[in-house]
Order: sequence, then structure tokens, then C-alpha cells
Amino acid sequence: MQEGWHYELSQKNDPVEYKGVVYNEMKGAFSNPEREMWYQIQQNLFPENSYRFSSGGYPEAIPTLTYEEFIRVSPEELPSLERVYFPVWRCRSSEELAFIDKEYLSKYEKSEPAGHAPCKRTF
Repeated sequence: MQEGWHYELSQKNDPVEYKGVVYNEMKGAFSNPEREMWYQIQQNLFPENSYRFSSGGYPEAIPTLTYEEFIRVSPEELPSLERVYFPVWRCRSSEELAFIDKEYLSKYEKSEPAGHAPCKRTF
């Protein structure tokens, strides 16, 4: 329910600007040089899998997202698109994994995403 982006014009002769909660938050996040560097490293190390994406969206790509692309993934399909992983330094016990399975994963049938080509954008 958060606003992604919109055009805004403050004064009649001012340039049109991108604004929006998500856009501004991600612009702020990527103003950190370390965040930008890590994103670029992931883009190059993992060009063919989901690690190349920024979960909030890359600021320059956010305004190119169309409404159709935004609603393309239905909530029912989300579990089939997800990958659950835990960093090595945060090993999980079998009880924690059982909890994740019981409270989330087991509520869905395993399926392949229906008709979704891999996204080539960097969101």
C-alpha cells in the first residue's frame, strides 16, 4: 500500500521531478556509497539469479516499472517465486525450519511460476 512513484511539479516553470515514498526511500538508501558498491558487485557476480536485484528497487529503474509489470505477479504465486536462505553465520535449528514450514511454506502447494519469463530489469 506504499506509493511507488509519481511525477511532481512544484512551480509552473520548474522541471518535472520524480517523487514517491518508495522512490525517495531507495534514493536515500543508494546515496550510501557502500550500498551502491554492494549492489554493483551483486549485479556482476549474479547476473542470472535473484541476488542481482535490490528488494526495494534500484532508484533509476523504479520509474520505468509499468503498472502491468507491478501487478504481474499474483500473491498466490509468490511462494513459488521465493527462495529461502540463511547466511552461514546464522545457522537455523531444525525447530526454526519446522516453524517456517508449518507457518508459511506448507500452506501452499509447490508449483512452478505460471508464464513468467525471467525479469531483465534491475529492480
